[in-house]
Amino acid sequence: MSQVITIRVSLHCERCRRKTMTICMTADGVNSAAFEGRDTIVMRGERVDAAAVTARLRQRVSKHAMLVSVANDG
Repeated sequence: MSQVITIRVSLHCERCRRKTMTICMTADGVNSAAFEGRDTIVMRGERVDAAAVTARLRQRVSKHAMLVSVANDG
C-alpha cells in the first residue's frame, strides 16, 4: 500500500529547498517527492518512516519542520 506524506518546512532559500529534496528522496521507501506551494513537500512511497524523515529535516534544514499528514493512497 502506497503512502502520501505531507511535511511543512520553513524554507529560507534555494539551497534549503535542494537540501530538503535530497533528504526526502534519499529516505528509504520514497518513490517521489515534490514541492506543493512554497513550504510544503509531498512524498509518495511505501513503508516510509515519516517521523524519521521529519526529524532529519529538523536536524539538517529547519527547526520548524512539521509533519502535516500521512495517508494511504490506494
